Amino acid sequence: EFKVVPNMSWLNEERVDDDYYLTPKDDHTSTLVWLHGLGDSALGFIDVFRSSKISPCSKTTKVILLTAPVRAVTVNFGMQMPCWFDYRSFDSSDPENFIDPEQLEESKARIIAVIEKEVKDCLDGDYSKLMIGGFSQGAALSLYVATQLEQNIRGVIFCSGHPLYQNPAEEISESKKTLPIFAYHGSDDPLLPLKLSFEPIRDLKDAGFDVTAEVEEDLGHSMSKDEWIKIAKFVSDLEGGSHSTA
Repeated sequence: EFKVVPNMSWLNEERVDDDYYLTPKDDHTSTLVWLHGLGDSALGFIDVFRSSKISPCSKTTKVILLTAPVRAVTVNFGMQMPCWFDYRSFDSSDPENFIDPEQLEESKARIIAVIEKEVKDCLDGDYSKLMIGGFSQGAALSLYVATQLEQNIRGVIFCSGHPLYQNPAEEISESKKTLPIFAYHGSDDPLLPLKLSFEPIRDLKDAGFDVTAEVEEDLGHSMSKDEWIKIAKFVSDLEGGSHSTA
């Protein structure tokens, strides 16, 4: 656990329904779209991005924090909560019964619409100025959207997530091999064990994709201060054009 102290002196904040837009008051050179995990909301991460000390973004990066619609979650006994798509079972090896594919496609379409509007209205039509990332279910959706999008974006931040492909290295287009992906996972994650969720992402790197993959010892299904620091370096390297998987 670590304490986050918000400091928004360089940001303008706008709320639209349950989504938040944190826009630099001065120069705006890039945008990060961030997606929360199951049962959370944009508010679960907003203080991180409001803080000049812990936010992984530069002061010229706009952050769009989206909130998923409230849905019934089958594996949680039908409880209603913010959810990008329903989990029908815990068995990711059975794709037909693992998640709700229609809800996944609905969320993908919504995120792509947000991306297209942002790129057109605020980033001079340049997709290479946009990043997407998230935690857990939000990470899963971030990677899915970025690899389904026709254009290549600047990068993907994949934190404690799981791939929405059975064989990512075979199913993701070769045109995405140059898409920088930062993947991070806790060694002690009880919800998404490394073997099921993280090893397929490592396989992408072995298949020639631009993946930076790290495991933090003793970390469960959460995010740490060290993780945010490493995300900040990844984002900074992308902004400077010096990204490397070495």
